Amino acid sequence: MAINLSNVHFSYPEHPKSPVLNIQSWSLTKGEHAFIYGPSGCGKSTLLSILNGLLCSNEGNVTVLDQRLDKMSRRQRDAFRAKHIGYVFQQFNLIPYLNAIDNIRLAHYFGKSVSTSSLNKEITALLTTLNMPEKDWKKPVRTLSIGQQQRIAITRALINKPTLFIADEPTSSLDKGNTDSFMALLMSVIKKYGITLLFVSHDMSLSQYFNRVESFTDINSEEAFQYAN
Repeated sequence: MAINLSNVHFSYPEHPKSPVLNIQSWSLTKGEHAFIYGPSGCGKSTLLSILNGLLCSNEGNVTVLDQRLDKMSRRQRDAFRAKHIGYVFQQFNLIPYLNAIDNIRLAHYFGKSVSTSSLNKEITALLTTLNMPEKDWKKPVRTLSIGQQQRIAITRALINKPTLFIADEPTSSLDKGNTDSFMALLMSVIKKYGITLLFVSHDMSLSQYFNRVESFTDINSEEAFQYAN
């Protein structure tokens, strides 16, 4: 299994009696491409933060790529994420004054699953596959368009050849044309490298790209959903 959750509970320290997550059971098979939809504020991003190790559940079994994240220290979770999980944030979280190459190299520094000697070839191949013009590779990312920043964010998430790719509302600030282009690029790269994909969004129109579609309210308990909102 790529992901296996059992009796997972989470509440933020400032509201310990207000559960955000209460998931009895949920799993994702390796190689699947799953789409989870739900309104803003329902706890989707909290779940993704637990799956990539940024947060730790209060209770329950959180197994990702056959490893128990809930049994790891924060440092161990950080190392695991860097080596095995690619993550595209809603706001991309690129370092604005660095160029595309340096943003990607920084991700490699933490993951180090690609040898330094082949790093430049890997970056070139990914940026080329994602149709990123070479003339923009060394410009500060703050000067680039949202579409170009998306390509850099995907490349950064893929540079360490992750087994699992997680995307958190990456199209929320895009118009339909750019959204369609982004999804086409993302799905082509994910399929090319055989990566398991978990994609969450409130936009149901994106479900057309996936063969597994689930409502977050079917995964999370109704009680937790009420507290999350």
